[in-house]
Amino acid sequence: DGGTGGSGMTGEEADDAWRTAAVLLGSLTREELLDPKLPGEEVLFRLFHQEDLGVAEARPLRFGCRCSRERVEMTLASFPAEELADMKRPDGTIGVHCQFCGTEYALTDSDLDALRQKGQD
Repeated sequence: DGGTGGSGMTGEEADDAWRTAAVLLGSLTREELLDPKLPGEEVLFRLFHQEDLGVAEARPLRFGCRCSRERVEMTLASFPAEELADMKRPDGTIGVHCQFCGTEYALTDSDLDALRQKGQD
């Protein structure tokens, strides 16, 4: 699909669409953007009425982090041994902190050895 998330656009078409959107959004005045009496749909219509766009149904936001020990291990397994050695803390572990959910992961030498073994299988 050209790498645009299923839109059917090529990369060049997506770039053009992005530039067009940026130009149109740049024409939005501060007053329009901050006017509490101006519905968002009206702002979108003013900006994009010539484009074939629609407004998706509103959905509530959900908190959800997809981090996991397995993902951290897979990421660390992609680093060369020298870089992993540079990442070690004074206690000999490699620490990873998820800035989204705050989870801390600590991997020991034996964890890293197991990862290397898994990668060789």
